[in-house]
Amino acid sequence: MKKRLLCFFLSLALVAAIIPIPFSAADSVESHIPASTLQYLMEKFPDGKYWNHPDGAANNPNGYSNKPCTHHENGNCTAYDGLCGCNLFDYAIQCHGFALKLAYECYGYSARSWKKVYSIDGIKAGCVVRINNDSHTIFITDVSGDTITYADCNIDHQCGIRWNAKISRSELKSKLYYMYVSPGAMLPAKPTVSCGTSYHQYDTISAVWKPVSDIDTYVVTLSYNGSQVRNFNTEKTSYVFEAQAAGNYSLTVAAKNSAGSSSTTVNIQVQAHDCASKNYWDVPNYTDWSHEGIDYAISNGLFNGTSETTFSPNEKMTRAMIATVLWRNASSPGASRDNPYQDVDNNSWYTSAVIWAYKSEVMSGVGQGLFAPNATLTREQIVTVLYRYALYKGVTPSGEASLSGYADGNKVSGWAQTAMQWAIANNILQGSVENGRTYLYPQDGATRAQVATILMRFLEKYLSAAA
Repeated sequence: MKKRLLCFFLSLALVAAIIPIPFSAADSVESHIPASTLQYLMEKFPDGKYWNHPDGAANNPNGYSNKPCTHHENGNCTAYDGLCGCNLFDYAIQCHGFALKLAYECYGYSARSWKKVYSIDGIKAGCVVRINNDSHTIFITDVSGDTITYADCNIDHQCGIRWNAKISRSELKSKLYYMYVSPGAMLPAKPTVSCGTSYHQYDTISAVWKPVSDIDTYVVTLSYNGSQVRNFNTEKTSYVFEAQAAGNYSLTVAAKNSAGSSSTTVNIQVQAHDCASKNYWDVPNYTDWSHEGIDYAISNGLFNGTSETTFSPNEKMTRAMIATVLWRNASSPGASRDNPYQDVDNNSWYTSAVIWAYKSEVMSGVGQGLFAPNATLTREQIVTVLYRYALYKGVTPSGEASLSGYADGNKVSGWAQTAMQWAIANNILQGSVENGRTYLYPQDGATRAQVATILMRFLEKYLSAAA
């Protein structure tokens, strides 16, 4: 019996000697870049893009391009000389600079200050590893058993960015030259307001910050003129709000992880939006497409409000209104009191303007001795009137765009086609996209907001330039 047991244990020993012994768990600690941090890095430097800048452009380590630079297409950019498009970070280019940049994004300081070793022992996520006899650098993102995942760039000699590349521990060990050992704990959040610290009322303000490892939530505090108005926890790495009032805002983002707690405060100055339409409560805020045109119409004396506090931007524009607007723009010239229209009272607020429009051939009647002053002005009428007004001002309208690309281009009246083609060619009138098709809506009534915008484009961008 004893002899059989002895043979059994000798057999086990022989098998153990033949089968390779796997690496020790002590040699490799399971380690991962936190998912939120990895997502942040991959969005900042997308897979398949190029960590370079166009030839002649400034070094941009925070950016990327959609194609390789000319030098890298030939694979001969071996030194940063200012002409090659590869990016530079921490005095390093290409793969080495990219790996150092990723480490900096995670930890906030240079990996060159970390412990430098020449063994793979202790490798973990976040390490910067130099391989292939000092010819390539990779950034470790995950260590799981015998599989090591990493990110790098320039493996194609074109600064191409690559994520989720994998290598076995044994293969990496054979290629390792040296390694900067990750400090492990990442730094707390550092929010960065995307558009600076100076805004105007009604601006949308966006704050973003780097992800922090080992935490689930951030504490965001917003104050206005010293008083707290928001305090909440969020798992997101951004916060967007609209500045409803002018004044001093402060935004604080706090985070706590194994490295300790930290917070960053950004002070934001919001100025009042002082514009021509500020007294009209029904004018959309200045981010709306119509706001600039309405401001232009008011400040240039083209339109009046419908009351002291209303502009009525969605009210339809009438034929009498547009005649009056252009008459004012022409410096309110005197006109004969020979009134050709039965439906235009001699003492109306628009009488002089309508007679001037008739005499100057800017506008004509609707037939049978009528002008229809209160009829709604259509979109094809407004461009026709402006076309004629350009002629009145001594400018020959130029430019002709096809109407065939518009779903309702065939609905433009014959008498309005030339003016409509001109207006589109000069970006005075724009179509509306619905369900993937673009429409002109030539017979639709034009609102005061639409006419204000059309007039701004015409007077400022066409008539002034043409004159």
